Amino acid sequence: MVIPTFQTDQRFRVLIIEDNLTVQKAIQIQLEKSSVWKFDLYTVDNMTAAIEVKKTQAFHIVLADLVLPDSDRKSTLSILRNEFSDLPFIILTSTDDDQLLIESLQAGAQNYLCKEYMQFGALLSRTLYNGIQRSKMESKLKYIASHDDLTGAMNKRFFMIELQERIDQCEITDDIFSLAICDLDNFRRVNNTYGHVIGDRALKIFVQEIQSIIRNQDIIARFGGDEFCILFPNTKKDRCEKFLKKLTSLKIEIPLKNNSLDPLFLKSSYGGAQYNKGMNAEQLLTDADNTLYQVKNNGKGFSKVI
Repeated sequence: MVIPTFQTDQRFRVLIIEDNLTVQKAIQIQLEKSSVWKFDLYTVDNMTAAIEVKKTQAFHIVLADLVLPDSDRKSTLSILRNEFSDLPFIILTSTDDDQLLIESLQAGAQNYLCKEYMQFGALLSRTLYNGIQRSKMESKLKYIASHDDLTGAMNKRFFMIELQERIDQCEITDDIFSLAICDLDNFRRVNNTYGHVIGDRALKIFVQEIQSIIRNQDIIARFGGDEFCILFPNTKKDRCEKFLKKLTSLKIEIPLKNNSLDPLFLKSSYGGAQYNKGMNAEQLLTDADNTLYQVKNNGKGFSKVI
């Protein structure tokens, strides 16, 4: 059995959003007492300043009062949920209220701490550390649940959720996006000739190569076997065609176990479709899949977008 170890020498950057100077000082005193964890504190006294500083500085966690000069309880929770969604946050309040605790947790808070309890030993430092570690674990579990364990691409289930959310958004905003379905040419022959170990290696390298070219906002998902789907946000048909031409020009090199053998080179084919208002996910995927079918029937190794 492997016993997990935890770092005790790391310094954690904490963004404190608190307008009461006495409470600010109390937080500093309590965190300085910690003999195990070290904290670097950055304090602001309003939500507007917190949003601005987050744009330029990195933090491990946020400790926020609910009621601020420019934000009431409801607004604070909403801002933390939306503007600070990539950071764990802990609510610090003068009210020990179970309903407020529930609201805070529903908004995504890691914990809820009443100010009067800060005086008890290492409670504050432990709460911050636990919040950071819990957030890390949640991120790992979310990644495992949403990604293909072989290639690291998003899995089909989560991709379909992402696709539907994109469609719902575009129905409101009139934005445009495109997607493409692709597969590796003659991949079955690779498995039959070299075995599934080499086949798996080819799939992993393929995804790595694609991810090195597409934009950060683009999403590649594995649909099964050697079939993948790529979502191109804010991308019209003509721009999608340019992306796919670049991808089809890739000649992906797959090293073989036996160094005496020449490496294996693979290419891929793509069928794309632009989303138009009123389409559903099934229609869009069917259009892209039919386009890929045309490509495969006409020689493979190229792309087409409708």
